Amino acid sequence: MSLNYYKPGDWNAICDSCGFKFKASQLRKRWDEFMVCENDWETRHPQELIRAPIEKVGVEWTRPEAPDVEDGPSYISESSGNQETTIPSGTFDGSL
Repeated sequence: MSLNYYKPGDWNAICDSCGFKFKASQLRKRWDEFMVCENDWETRHPQELIRAPIEKVGVEWTRPEAPDVEDGPSYISESSGNQETTIPSGTFDGSL
C-alpha cells in the first residue's frame, strides 16, 4: 500500500536511519533522539548507563610540614661595606 494516503491527524515522515517514507504515527523516538521506523528501532545498550564508582584517592594519615631550618647567616643580604667589583690588575697569561 502506498504511504501517500490520507489519515486524519497523521502526516508523511522520513525515517532518520534508513530514509524510507512512513506515516508519523509509525515512527518512534530512539535513545539517540532519532525518529526511526520499527525495523531501525533499538534500545540503548545497558552497559552505556553504568558508571564507575568514584575512588577516594588520598592518604590515610598525614603530618604537618616541618618548619624551615636556617643553616646560618646569609652573607649576601647581611654584607655591608664597599665590595670590589673591578677586575684585579695583573697578567693573566696562564703562567704560574
